[in-house]
Order: sequence, then C-alpha cells, then structure tokens
Amino acid sequence: MDHRINWNNGVFAVPDEVCDYLKLASGKSLKILLYILKNKELPADPAGIGVTTEDIEDALSYWQQTGILIKEENTCEKTSSPDTEKITSHAEPSEKKVTVLAPPPEPSPADKKRAVRAASKALLPAEIAKRIEGSEEVAFLFHAAEGCLKRVLTFTDQRTILYFYDHLGMSADIIIMLIGCCCSSGRSDMKFIEETALDWNSKNITTHEQAENEILQMEKRRTFRSAVGQSLHLPDALSPTVQRYINDWSAWDMELKTVELAYDITLTNKGSISFQYMNSILKKWHENGVKSPEEAKSFSERTKPSANKTARPSAPMRNDRQEQRSPTGSSPSFDISLFMDKAKNSAPKL
Repeated sequence: MDHRINWNNGVFAVPDEVCDYLKLASGKSLKILLYILKNKELPADPAGIGVTTEDIEDALSYWQQTGILIKEENTCEKTSSPDTEKITSHAEPSEKKVTVLAPPPEPSPADKKRAVRAASKALLPAEIAKRIEGSEEVAFLFHAAEGCLKRVLTFTDQRTILYFYDHLGMSADIIIMLIGCCCSSGRSDMKFIEETALDWNSKNITTHEQAENEILQMEKRRTFRSAVGQSLHLPDALSPTVQRYINDWSAWDMELKTVELAYDITLTNKGSISFQYMNSILKKWHENGVKSPEEAKSFSERTKPSANKTARPSAPMRNDRQEQRSPTGSSPSFDISLFMDKAKNSAPKL
C-alpha cells in the first residue's frame, strides 16, 4: 500500500468484529457507528453527518443484532469498563415487592399476525449473509431490488424483502415486479412497498399475469386520482377516505366529466364540498349503469316523477325540500340539463 495513516490527530478504538460485518453494513450504518465510537453518544443533529433519524434507527438495529452495540435498560449516566460502554443509574433501589398478576389475555388474531411478522423480520446479519451466499435467487433478488430503488439496501430493507420471500410466499420475480411498480409511481419508501406487498398477498397475486393486471389497475387508479385532483383543485395529500372514494370511481369506470358533474351538483345542493354526498351520487349512477354525463342526463329524465304520480288526492303531497335531502332516492332533486350546460362551459372550483 502506497499510503500511510496520519495518527497525529488522535485515535479511538473500534471493535475487531466490526470488520466481520462490513459486507451487509451500509455506508450510513458505518458512519453512525464511527460517530458513536468516538463521541460515546448519538448524533444530536443527524443532518450534520449526512443521515436521517430513520438511518440512525436502522443502524442501531443492525449493530445491536451483530452484538457490537449492547442496549442497557434503565440507565442514565455513562461509565466505562474495559469491555463495553455502559450507561448506569445511581437511583436508589426500590423496595422489593411481590405482585400476583392475572393471566394475560388471549392475543387477538391481529396480535398473533404482528408477532409472526416481528419474529420473521428479526433475522441476524450473519443469517442474512448466509442466505445470500447459499442462494443465487436471494442474491439476485437483492441486486435487482437495489437496481429498482437506486440505492444500497439497508439492513431493514433486507429483512423486509426476505419477509416477502419467506413468509408471504412471493417469488423473486413477483417481488421485483412489485418494487419496480412502486418505484415507477414515485414511491420507493419501504413502508409503502410493504403495504403494497400485503395488499397483493391478500389478493392472492402469485403469477406474472395477475401481477401485470394489478400493476395496470394501480396505474389506472394513480392516473385517475391525479386527473381528479387537478380538475377539482384538490390538495396533494388526501385523506384515506377520499382516496378510497376516488379509487372506487376509477373501478366503476366513471368518466372525469361525470365526476365533475357530481361535484357541481354537490356544491349546488350542499353549499360546500361533501365527498360523502358526492360519492352517493356517483354510487347511484354506477348502480344504474351510468358512466358519462349524457347517460346521467338520460337517467335523470327517465326517473323524473310524472305529474299524474304526484297528483293523487288520496295521498299527501311530498315536500320538495324533503325530496332534495336524499340524492339516493328514487328520483333526482335537480334538473341535470342545467348542470350539463355548466359542466361543458366551466371548470369546477372550490
């Protein structure tokens, strides 16, 4: 080696075993560990060393799993020993008491599922290294995932992907299609990828054909949400309920102009936007095969009450205001031709 180390500015100790785990350690994990070894504390300003809070959490998890870092419970003041850095407390020991506890309640199915997920994602770095060395498919899966994400996989990323592979039963090619689809939609965070994987698993997507069809549906929903958001001037961050409504309208193959028409009707009848009211209009149209504004107009004319039906002397007359309160009744409470003209000549605004 034609370089030498300048020791003049001081040194600090690094455990020998750190070198045994370099293969799976990310650059940020090493950076954080070196900071901790030198300063004996976590970075007060993560951005000051070019990392995030999430990077620190991932690094702590990784180095704790390797045994390089040891988490001490109920501690507050630093002391040192030849083998480890500890944090100890000088609090007075509390009086010993014996408490009889009731048996813990039976865990719910959701709790059991979370426990399985936690156990499956608790692989040690050495175990992951063995999987990579012992399986060409796993090694290829990690390599392809890094290509989709355009970054080096973190320790958490690796455990999450192996959770898809081992416990969700997803094949390597389906996982790659899943990650690629999420990244192409602008969502490369592992939390979103995991939520999508669980959704695919609930839909029993196991073949290329099923995955390709789901990707097309996801792209359709994304494009439709974007078009609706731009047309109605909606904020970028929508509530889960509104997103579910818009996804339903996409699944119903509603035309954008039909959504705009329902929006105008909602503003006129309610005085402000109500997505629940708007959804009820579109849901009734969907149940009656209405997809376009023209079909909505035809449906309104077909279901408009005739004069002889409302002029029965033996029955009390219906109050028009009462009829207007329910957009999901048997007949509409509005003249849709007026809304058709408005929809053609003006864009809806909040």
